[in-house]
Amino acid sequence: MDRLAERLYPGCRTGRPSPVDGTVAFYQRLLDRLPAEATVLDFGAGRGAAFAEQRPGVRELVRLKPKLARRIGVDINPAVLENAELDEAHVLTAENGYRIPLPDASVDAVLADWVLEHLHDPLRSLTECRRVLKSGGIFAARTPNRWHYIYVLSRAIGSRRLGRTLLRISQPARRSEDIFETHYRANTPGQLRGLLKDAGFTEVDILTHEAEPLYMMFSRVTLLLGWAYASLAQRGLLPRAALLAFARL
Repeated sequence: MDRLAERLYPGCRTGRPSPVDGTVAFYQRLLDRLPAEATVLDFGAGRGAAFAEQRPGVRELVRLKPKLARRIGVDINPAVLENAELDEAHVLTAENGYRIPLPDASVDAVLADWVLEHLHDPLRSLTECRRVLKSGGIFAARTPNRWHYIYVLSRAIGSRRLGRTLLRISQPARRSEDIFETHYRANTPGQLRGLLKDAGFTEVDILTHEAEPLYMMFSRVTLLLGWAYASLAQRGLLPRAALLAFARL
């Protein structure tokens, strides 16, 4: 199975990013848009598990080197205070309406990586992200496309049960406390574009991306099915798995 996966997606089993690696695709686009010496707000930063899970070369890209000057993390989960990758961390609470404890127009970029799908009220959160951005600042988000087969199945069967099963398969080292409830209220290109516009962003660019089918890499049959779907999705014939959104004020 590993040999087949490596043949279809070179690097995915040998420690190198595959040619369609979604993390590389997203963070490279963000890095290209960042100004030098940028202050970045990591919205939904969590405890930093994403850094530990990355291949060494990709880890530096996720750290946004060499353009990052300061990384501030916020999350409703107190585990954000354990995130060693952050220069500053804050827990958002319901008592103050989940307000980000930063001044208006104080950061160069807001990053939301696999976060929007968990938001109960995405418009309120996006408006708050826009508030702390400087004029000309960049908002960047990666989030699931709700019409991709993985997320359609997840909602049909029950997102909590299926989501945990799929994550155990694709990310066996991921801890159960890093799996959160999903709502998918900002998870189609049109829906996300409209929410960003309503939040006050004027330049909105939404791309779609189909990475290697990690969730299907538990047998040769499922891997081949995932590869066949991905081949069609990469040609634009089927919905792609991830939305990559970049917006400016």
